[in-house]
Amino acid sequence: MNNLEKHVRRVSAGVAGTFFLLAASSVLAQEVPRIDAVFVDNPNNRFFISGAALLRNSTVKITLGEAGMPGDIKNFCAQGSSTSVIVCTFPGGLPPAGDYALTVSTNYPPLARYYDTRYNLTLGGVGPAGPAGAAGAAGPQGPVGPAGATGPAGAPGPMGAPGIPGPQGAPGLPGATGATGPTGATGPAGPQGPTGASGPQGPTGLTGNIGPAGATGPAGPAGPTGAPGPQGTPGTVGAAGPAGPAGPAGPTGATGATGPAGPSGSGPTVRDANGVVLGLLLAVNTTGVTVLNSQGYQYNLLWNGTVSNRQTWYSGASCTGTAVLNGSVGSITYGKIIFRSTSGQFYKITTSNSNFESVAGSGITAASIDNVTTGCSASTGGTGWPVTAITSTSVGIPATIVPPLQFP
Repeated sequence: MNNLEKHVRRVSAGVAGTFFLLAASSVLAQEVPRIDAVFVDNPNNRFFISGAALLRNSTVKITLGEAGMPGDIKNFCAQGSSTSVIVCTFPGGLPPAGDYALTVSTNYPPLARYYDTRYNLTLGGVGPAGPAGAAGAAGPQGPVGPAGATGPAGAPGPMGAPGIPGPQGAPGLPGATGATGPTGATGPAGPQGPTGASGPQGPTGLTGNIGPAGATGPAGPAGPTGAPGPQGTPGTVGAAGPAGPAGPAGPTGATGATGPAGPSGSGPTVRDANGVVLGLLLAVNTTGVTVLNSQGYQYNLLWNGTVSNRQTWYSGASCTGTAVLNGSVGSITYGKIIFRSTSGQFYKITTSNSNFESVAGSGITAASIDNVTTGCSASTGGTGWPVTAITSTSVGIPATIVPPLQFP
């Protein structure tokens, strides 16, 4: 049997009857459910319903087949990672092989009326291929499906440590001192004043006061400035010191074994640049794709090959201790979701029931939170889904995913 079979036949939902103005405005305010495709996973006795407005709540009705067939299968179905996916698992095995009418009905108050979307689903193995016939003319290309919701942006990776700087080179030798220029000629001395006549020698009397000093003669003109001496030869530049050694690279973690690729189904798959099959393509948006791998785990993969992170509570400071994926108490999600923290640690939801439903609880008393874009910070709260730290290879995700992604 094929591991995954994709059925793309659609039956348009029809709603008959007359609507009053109040009913029309109420319907316009809601999104009518729509099934785009169904992926059948025979080995795990389940199938995935993909489309829009597929909300698994207390009022939804999910049936398989006409009257007297398997009938109401709501209790076998759980909400996927968003309202675009419902997962239905049958512990006792899938219904018998055959063609079934799959119907999802959603009630919109206040009309107390259900709006249906219907899909023709074929269950059972595919027989051996018949002999090849003549190739028919290629049919027209189908319309492009709606883009999935934009996932959260991944946080930037940490910066590597700088290398150790090299030692400083030795300084160059000083240049020789230039010769001193000649001293300019001394200007002529000014004329001396006339000497007074000597008086007659009188008797020695009292020492008189010192007379005033004679006026200073005018300064002689300045001599010409001597020519500047020749400029000294610059010293040679010292040799550059050798570059310091590069800092040691951190050890490369061991590459885990690549999980076995499941047999290819008719649905689109996601591969990395080396051709490694990553899983079934569930959705595409501007930041990356949503993948379901061969072990049944679902994760968001960014275009650069990195698994995206999710908002997570921690019991300890600096995002340590017990971890809880953020969610409102009572919220239901697919129990096999994988995500990564901004520090690079992988997590999976710890528990789910037989239908792979996991219900958010009161969680923990949180001391810090890991946000998608801002990283770790102090915070209080803690409701959501308990998670367990894992390695990516233990859930079938390769240790290294080489971009760009490929879609055969």
